[in-house]
Amino acid sequence: MTIQNSNNSVYDTTIRLFILILIVAWCLLIMAPFVSIIMWSLILSLALQPLHKSLSVKLGGRPKLASFVIVIIFLIIVLLPTSLLISSLVDEVKVLKASYDSGKLTIPPPPGNVKEWPVIGDKLYDSWQGASVNLETSIVKYKDQLTGIVTKVAKGIMGAAGAVIQIMAALIIAGILLVTGGAGDPQVDEEI
Repeated sequence: MTIQNSNNSVYDTTIRLFILILIVAWCLLIMAPFVSIIMWSLILSLALQPLHKSLSVKLGGRPKLASFVIVIIFLIIVLLPTSLLISSLVDEVKVLKASYDSGKLTIPPPPGNVKEWPVIGDKLYDSWQGASVNLETSIVKYKDQLTGIVTKVAKGIMGAAGAVIQIMAALIIAGILLVTGGAGDPQVDEEI
């Protein structure tokens, strides 16, 4: 009788451990996209802690205000150039589209020395010359290649936008960590 109870206990424990492993793996899969944000938040909070401490003293011992000021300044440093870049990119695309739609978009003819380039000179010269003479025909002819290039550029822009969003999230979390003193606070380290 005790052997059967022992076997049931082993099976029961094995099943519970397996379910526990599945739950832990599932939680790790859920957290995987946020690991880089959390790591950057910890790094930023450790790097900004001396600045936070000195600014907090200068602001009369108000760590929340010091953290808020630091986060806002760094967000402005990240967002201002990014917004200017995006605005410039959008304006240039609008100008390019408007000139294409009105038929004023032209490509200058290639210089004569392009033919002399090794390996690609002749093909490049012919393609460039064709695009300078009739842009629409060249666009239709190289539609697949242009689509691939546009797709890669769009993916690059989206990746950069995602990185900027991750940086902003990491800065905000780092500001919260600075206020709570969770990353490298000497008072917390001494208590441990």
